[in-house]
Amino acid sequence: MDKRLGKHLGDDIPLSTMIDGLRRELQAGMAMGRDQTVQFVVGEAELDLYVTVERPREGEMQFWVVTGKESKRSECTSFRLQLKLHPVSRDGGPLKTSDLAPIGPR
Repeated sequence: MDKRLGKHLGDDIPLSTMIDGLRRELQAGMAMGRDQTVQFVVGEAELDLYVTVERPREGEMQFWVVTGKESKRSECTSFRLQLKLHPVSRDGGPLKTSDLAPIGPR
């Protein structure tokens, strides 16, 4: 798990941080599959999340992924959000679990 996500456990997680963590985990899986005999093509990544929405200032919106019953935003209404992501390589092609991708600090 991405260390940046760990600091949010028990709290709600910014939606952007959650998506970044997913991206990093996919990159780690790609690197680990590089020399494997069996390969997988990465297809659609479907996320089913509960989020809260805040408007800290006029014209701004923030989305927070609710991580548990003890949400610090428990006074807010949560919404079910379904994201369907289609991971692609930098050139827009399909990914294999063996594709090399640079992995940043974890």
